[in-house]
Formats: sequence, structure tokens, C-alpha cells
Amino acid sequence: MTVGPASSASARLWAAASRRSLDAIRGRPDLGVPADVVLRFENYLEEWVPMMDGEVFAWTGEVDPDELRHLAAHWARLVNLARDDEETDLAPADPGGQEFYDALATGLVLALAAADEDEAELFAPKFEEVVPEFDDVRTSAPVGRRRVVLVDDHPDIRMLVRIGLEAHGGFEILSEASDGEEAVRAVSDARGCPDAVLLDLTMPVMDGMTALPLILDQCPETHVVVFSADDSVANRDRAQALGAVGFLRKDAGVADIAAALSER
Repeated sequence: MTVGPASSASARLWAAASRRSLDAIRGRPDLGVPADVVLRFENYLEEWVPMMDGEVFAWTGEVDPDELRHLAAHWARLVNLARDDEETDLAPADPGGQEFYDALATGLVLALAAADEDEAELFAPKFEEVVPEFDDVRTSAPVGRRRVVLVDDHPDIRMLVRIGLEAHGGFEILSEASDGEEAVRAVSDARGCPDAVLLDLTMPVMDGMTALPLILDQCPETHVVVFSADDSVANRDRAQALGAVGFLRKDAGVADIAAALSER
């Protein structure tokens, strides 16, 4: 992964804001950022800050692909939290930090796309789609949001979809599930039936095709949208026969996901 070149002055402003945010995160367990993720962010800061003393910052390093996706997903979530109207104690850097922010976002997108050909088509475009512009400001969410359960065995994919839907503003994510059994329980435990479920097919424990009719047995009015890398005609026909109202490929963008979940 490569970050930069960017001016060291911009990098220092970004780093100062990042330290303030990490201090806030340590005191906010309700934000749900795992301790190991905070530690990895801090480790990168410790490595990068001494390199910000010159005129230009540039860094290249090896990052495990799984760790890269995991850290990128959390970074995207925190950047979006910093733009929420709610009090989060997280804030974007001084405007002078934009050059480094852009360099970091670009470096992450390129590294994610190169890390794994199979995952890149699923993860890297979604990451790029949900990372806001530096000066983006979140507006208040509209009234009457669709209540949604997200089901996918890949937690980082779920996180990016959640970020995108929450940034869209028309959705409330009731819960998440990593397999079919969890999905059935999540629908059962929801405060009334969800408006929609985004359902992966290939999952451990119980697959999506098995879970789909069980979800609709409990909540027949819930719109189930299948979300799968395998969009064969057989899968599409079977999902429709079982009651799914939509079928999306895993590489679908947030706008397409939002549109499918919004259908009434």
C-alpha cells in the first residue's frame, strides 16, 4: 500500500485530528470500535508521524489483505460518523488536512483493488462509494425511514453497506446477521417486522435460500432482497419462487441497494 506523496504540513494536521478522534473513541465504547482496530490505527500514526517532519510525506508498506479490508471498513465508518449531526466527539481535520486525507483515501482504494481479485470487485468499489469527500456534511435523515436487517457472512461488506445506507438517509438498520439462523432470529427479535431484509445466499450454518421462507413465515409483508455473487438464472428463479422481491449482484452500488430495499 502507498500513501502520498502529500505535503507534510497537511499530514500533520490530519494526524492531530486523528489523535483527538482516537482519544475520543477510547472513551466511547458505544461506538463499537474494537480495541485491536484502535491499536492498529495508533500503530500507523506512530509509524507515520516521524515521517511528517520533512516537506513531503510518502509511505509504502505491506498490509495483509484481510487486515486492509477490516481497517478500511472501520476507517470509512469513523469518517462518516465524524460527519453525523449527532455528538460523536469525532471531527474531520482542519481544512489544511484535505490533501493528506485525499492521498490516504486514494491509497486505500488502490490497495484494496489490488489486494485480492475475487474480493476487489465486491469491496473496493463499495469502499470508494461510501468514503465521503473531505468537506462533506451530513444532513438530517428524513422521516419515515425503511427498517432493514442486513444479512451477510462478511462483516466488512456488511459495514460498508450499512455506512452507505445510513449515509443515504432513508434507512434504519435494525440489526445485522452473519448466517441464516442469525437472520431468522434477527427478524424475530426486531421491534415488529422489518420493512426489508438484504439477504446473502452463500453463508455458513444456514444458507440464504433456507432462511428466506423462514423469514417470510414470520413476516410475510417484509420485502426480502437477495444479495449474491451468484446471479445465475437458477438462483434468481428459485429466490423469486421462495418469495424474494428482488435480486442484486454483490457488486451492486449503494444507490441500487437503496432502490431495491425501498420498493414497496
